[in-house]
Amino acid sequence: MHILLADALFTDGTILRDHGIVFDKTIIDVSPNDTLRSRYGEQCTELGEGSVLIPGLINSHVHLEFSANRSTLTYGEFMPWLSSVIAARDELVNECDDGCTTRTIEMMLSNGITAFGAVSSYGFDLEPCFKAPQKVVFFNELIGSDPMMADALYGNFQERLFASQELKREGFYPSVAIHSPYSVHRVLIQKGLKYAQDKELRVTAHFMESPAEREWLDSNSGAFAPFFQNFLKQTQAANTAEEFLSYFRDVPTLFTHVVQASDKELSTIAEGNHTIIHCPISNRLLGNGVLDLKPLEEKTIRFVCGTDGLSSNYTLDL
Repeated sequence: MHILLADALFTDGTILRDHGIVFDKTIIDVSPNDTLRSRYGEQCTELGEGSVLIPGLINSHVHLEFSANRSTLTYGEFMPWLSSVIAARDELVNECDDGCTTRTIEMMLSNGITAFGAVSSYGFDLEPCFKAPQKVVFFNELIGSDPMMADALYGNFQERLFASQELKREGFYPSVAIHSPYSVHRVLIQKGLKYAQDKELRVTAHFMESPAEREWLDSNSGAFAPFFQNFLKQTQAANTAEEFLSYFRDVPTLFTHVVQASDKELSTIAEGNHTIIHCPISNRLLGNGVLDLKPLEEKTIRFVCGTDGLSSNYTLDL
């Protein structure tokens, strides 16, 4: 049991002066400091002048495998950024070993982040996330739009997911990430979501992050068209936005970004009881626009905040 006494305590929208907290795994008591001193005596820890106790923060969306990035990538628009990620991907991933990932996790903790959702593309961040002092939702990412490679891609995804499921500790939750509507074939999406449902795993997905994604999914044109033709020999999007959302109908999902979503798509998200993860600095640095909170309020859509990774943010400090 711990007893912490502070100058102020923030709880439920209220600031309580000269209050402290008693807790073990859960909160046992919140009372004035004098009350706790008389009750617990020398067991109390005085945090000192200017101290404030607040609830732990949750960074709901972060990519730790790119934490070596500082100034390698291109910012301002989504497509130049994506091209720079592809060009520097191997270098950045290889530069971020377990020590790099652990330092990034420690940095988040020092900024008050006591839980985070890590989207893992390769599984290289598995061990540091498992050993982290925070609660961790470890999202193993499923990606691949080429139907000819579906079996191999799903096999790789399963290998990473099974490895995370073999690790057991309180507060570590192996989960599933579907990358995006433009990058995952419908067969892979359906298989991944069925497994998540069967095993009751948490699910997240990127959705409608950029104007380029909006145009590609709507009309198979725009900035994504030469990208997919050159890299993957594709002239048609893997899914429409409507098709993509339909796969998640019975799977409550954390949809990340959603800044370019239509009113109809937001209604579908509301009907599915989904949640939106908003990453405002990442959206700004990549020129993707601003999430309009008004329709979320009107449709009673929950939203939470995240930083995204250091590939599209200069900090993981909420």
